Amino acid sequence: MAMKGLVEVQKEIVLRQFVQGSAAIIGFGHKEFYSEIHIASEQLATLRKWISDQGRVGLKDLSPQGYLEVIMAETCMAEVMDELDEAGISYQYLYASSSGEVALRPGR
Repeated sequence: MAMKGLVEVQKEIVLRQFVQGSAAIIGFGHKEFYSEIHIASEQLATLRKWISDQGRVGLKDLSPQGYLEVIMAETCMAEVMDELDEAGISYQYLYASSSGEVALRPGR
């Protein structure tokens, strides 16, 4: 008799944002910029618990990826980073602008 089971594989979370036009100029003074956040799979259980305990009202039932995507869409990537810092989550951040500025913040 064969046994079948479901194994959940946790993958890293990646959030990407590309901003052009007036929103980019207002935000950073560039014509366009790209930013990206990577959260390792080992951080997901901690993030999920933090969202459940202290996350924003109305968003607590979302997956960690969905939770962060809503915050990013409604506000900005900096707000997502503030949320991750408050939760004590380690992540990597990449930023690149149309003027050639590039920044990488390793996980912390």
